[in-house]
Amino acid sequence: MVINDCKTLVHADEKERTRIFDLFNNPIQRVMEAGPKGELLVDYLLKI
Repeated sequence: MVINDCKTLVHADEKERTRIFDLFNNPIQRVMEAGPKGELLVDYLLKI
């Protein structure tokens, strides 16, 4: 898969684009995510 607009994500869904940029700007965070079976607390530790 090739994503030619990875800096802007102009073709991505607005909600998903916002979430991706939030994770990019804040790579360490704890978020309550909603799924088909309810809510789940997720720790994102994306800093390398």
